[in-house]
Amino acid sequence: MTLLGVLSAGVQALSVPAYAFLDRPTALVVGDGYTSFSFFVDDDGASLSVCRGVGCRLEIGMHASGRSLFDPYAKLLVVRDWMPANVSVQCQADRWLVLSTWRLGPVQVDLGRAWGRSGGRWCAVSFSLSQRVTLVGGIEQRADVYGPIVGVRLYPGRTRRWGGSVSFGSSGVRLTVGGSL
Repeated sequence: MTLLGVLSAGVQALSVPAYAFLDRPTALVVGDGYTSFSFFVDDDGASLSVCRGVGCRLEIGMHASGRSLFDPYAKLLVVRDWMPANVSVQCQADRWLVLSTWRLGPVQVDLGRAWGRSGGRWCAVSFSLSQRVTLVGGIEQRADVYGPIVGVRLYPGRTRRWGGSVSFGSSGVRLTVGGSL
């Protein structure tokens, strides 16, 4: 085992668990046999997202909102835990995304690019102050307009399997509640 492999394993061991609901797109999948849900309200109205892990690299889900009552998607984890990086591809009927997540102890860096409906790109850095509080900051680009991402996630339970978040970005304020079973 190389020194880089040992360091990567150490960083992964110190990482804060990633069991939380997904309030922003990440390259991580919910996991084999788990179901994740999130309900969020933003400037476009209320939306519901439910997904199910089918194996350790595939997630099947759907979004429901006022714009579309049934918007299915599939996310495939292409690169898993390669020197703490994960890369996935998410396909929807009118949009596809390439996502990358770097987990570095209490810090997580998410990079993404979307094509099609509501395309754009973003970079967000999450810093876990504790098992219950995570701060989020970054930048996003939509329709050639760049804007900040600022938010906080709260996990009131003993585990990080459910929680809530409030975030501010170029698309407005977003409140999210969700978890995984």
